[in-house]
Amino acid sequence: VIYFFLGNSYDNLYKASHKGEPDNDANLTKAVEYYQKATEVIKDEDISGPQIGKLSYEYLIAAYGVDKLADFEKALALNPRYAGAWHNRGFAKSGQRLYVEAIADLTRAIELDPKMKKAWGNRSLCLKILGRLDEALADVNKSIELAPDDFKNHVNRGVIKSDMGGEEEAIVDYTYAIKLNHKHDVAWMDRAVAKFR
Repeated sequence: VIYFFLGNSYDNLYKASHKGEPDNDANLTKAVEYYQKATEVIKDEDISGPQIGKLSYEYLIAAYGVDKLADFEKALALNPRYAGAWHNRGFAKSGQRLYVEAIADLTRAIELDPKMKKAWGNRSLCLKILGRLDEALADVNKSIELAPDDFKNHVNRGVIKSDMGGEEEAIVDYTYAIKLNHKHDVAWMDRAVAKFR
């Protein structure tokens, strides 16, 4: 969690009006570095882990933006087999609603590292948004196979099943997610909604 707050501190020091000044730009570089570290080390079981992890990703995407994807391009030019860079670029693109491009990057990450559960999970979310529910379900199932105790995967599978009309199956997933993390408010809310459909 400390990495997120370090990143946020540097982020707050950065002033867009002084872009191009080396000392100022260094603040954004440091912010991105710490946000990236936070996304890698924060675990869901940590205190405020899910919330801080989500914020870290959101702030990282905000810091990069579409016009700042050049760092990913550079990383991939230097090492085109760097699965993490493909994943992170895909995740950044999904944050900018470039879902087709995000899916392509996440697919490459999976090809390079088939055991990267977050790539399967994030590609599933993109596929769901595009309405490709069968593919989304297959991906989230694979993510669950790789990380059966990741409650977020069970919530996501519940949402997909609910969208497919499988409310009873969705409730099973939400219930299991709650068993894994009873403080996850979205799982409780989604289960309640599914019960009333």
